[in-house]
Amino acid sequence: MNLGLAAADFDVRMLITPLRRLAESEGLWQLRSHAKGDVILQHGAPSSHIFVLEAGLLKLVYPTPNGDEWIKSFIVDQGVFGSVDERDAAQPS
Repeated sequence: MNLGLAAADFDVRMLITPLRRLAESEGLWQLRSHAKGDVILQHGAPSSHIFVLEAGLLKLVYPTPNGDEWIKSFIVDQGVFGSVDERDAAQPS
């Protein structure tokens, strides 16, 4: 799920800043760095996490039935994304 918060008329920091304060106060914020090409969320793997990109470039891709990649979108500099249905962590992403 890409929340589509990269619109020119929306400053994603308005979401990330208070979200970070709340998550840190609850012990739910884990800062991680990833190298270029790292897989953050594997297609089909269960996940209940919401991810916040604070800096960098992220490519959201899905495998097609013939084995190719379908590029859904890019997140640049800041954004929020997660599993298709994070309400049920047992379901594949």
